Amino acid sequence: MSVAPEPVKKKKSCLVIALIVIGVLAVLYAIGTSGSSGGTSGGGTTGGSSGSSDSSSTVTCPVITEKKGSVDYGYLTITGTVKNTCSHAISYVKIGAKAFSDSGTEVGSDYTYADSHEMSANAESQFTIMIDIPSGTTKFTVSVLDWNN
Repeated sequence: MSVAPEPVKKKKSCLVIALIVIGVLAVLYAIGTSGSSGGTSGGGTTGGSSGSSDSSSTVTCPVITEKKGSVDYGYLTITGTVKNTCSHAISYVKIGAKAFSDSGTEVGSDYTYADSHEMSANAESQFTIMIDIPSGTTKFTVSVLDWNN
């Protein structure tokens, strides 16, 4: 009496499960490694709003300390200052901005890096972001997306 080989379906289902597990582990790894960056954000309007980061966020380093928006020729130009509140030097601070319609719908986004590539502890650097927007857009948010320790 001979033993029948296992059906191919089991092998394929094991492969699918293994691929799913690998995918989940990759996502968890990506989330875990993004912990070196902060998500400090603050909103504003093109009426000249500036100020410190959104106080409801967990304060991390670096933080946006000033921001101001203006609209010219269909572009929202956001200028501001980011401060390294870490106790050590950091580099390549990536800053993102999103523009919103009056109803709250996101209508554009972009990112840039702080003007200073390297920032010592407590140092500040300027940034400028330009977003192509539909007319009537006046609301925006700015946040620190990433940096190198």
